[in-house]
Amino acid sequence: MILTVTSHGSSLRRRGECIEAKTDSGSLQRFPICMLEAVLLTCSCSVSTDVMTLCAEHDVPVTMLDHHGVPVWRTETFEGGSTPLLHRKQLELAHCAAGTELIKTLLGRKLKNCSDHLIRLAVNRRDERKKLLSEKSDKILTFAAKIECTKNAPISDVRGTLLGYEGSAGRIYFSALESLLPPEAEFSGRAGGAGDGAFNRMLNYGYGVLYQELLRLCIKARLDPYLGVMHTDGYSRPALTFDLIEPFRTAAEQTVCKLFFRRQVRADEHFTQVDDGSKIILSGQGKRLLMDELSVVMKKKYSSEMARLVSGLAKGLADWKR
Repeated sequence: MILTVTSHGSSLRRRGECIEAKTDSGSLQRFPICMLEAVLLTCSCSVSTDVMTLCAEHDVPVTMLDHHGVPVWRTETFEGGSTPLLHRKQLELAHCAAGTELIKTLLGRKLKNCSDHLIRLAVNRRDERKKLLSEKSDKILTFAAKIECTKNAPISDVRGTLLGYEGSAGRIYFSALESLLPPEAEFSGRAGGAGDGAFNRMLNYGYGVLYQELLRLCIKARLDPYLGVMHTDGYSRPALTFDLIEPFRTAAEQTVCKLFFRRQVRADEHFTQVDDGSKIILSGQGKRLLMDELSVVMKKKYSSEMARLVSGLAKGLADWKR
């Protein structure tokens, strides 16, 4: 279970072996520490040092997310330490064929998941969009095949090629979603991976939640989340999580699409303005709506796949002999 704080003014206090969460309105809940995998802080709140210590004693990370869902800081215990040999092997991945093979696998799975998502969306369509979605799904798979056929040279030699295939498939995928989403999604493409509009704002926050989960798993497996392969120099944030998130982005995309298809997202309730009113972010209610649905999608498939991927990578590196 992940304890997520979404209400401004909330406070977390220790009560024995439990965390007591109190909202600004006065509602109170207690969570046994043994049931928690992580604590996410998504808004201004207070956390006692006793809570931080309790979490550290039970290896439960506390992570602060910004307005876009991107991890800002995270607690980590000193006990256990890092594994320098494992980290040195991580560094080698960016300079050998094994690293490129890993990235090809991740991107291939990503495009397969995108294709499958479109096929599922096509099932209940009875108009021309059914055929359109099927055609776009097939086109995405052609780029997955091209990625698979790319030579296993060091990533620096093929990074541009792989990014080109991925980018082309991504434009096809999001153009298909654009044709289905209702007007209130305010979606006209990913705009270079960010962009305005309700759909993009909610999707970016969902991606951020996935980042922090992969960050947690990487640190638990003693991997260095800052040593990536595709994403390497010049990234001030955990580059390995940027690499590993690719097959799992569809978890956020499926979730946000479902919320808009069901007309559950309301601008006046799930978004709020900050600063001078020119910036719009998810409200506390919007975060809860997204997190509740995303947790359901993750439990069905993606959480176990994430854990297997990260633990498998760590074990593979530990056993790897060049």
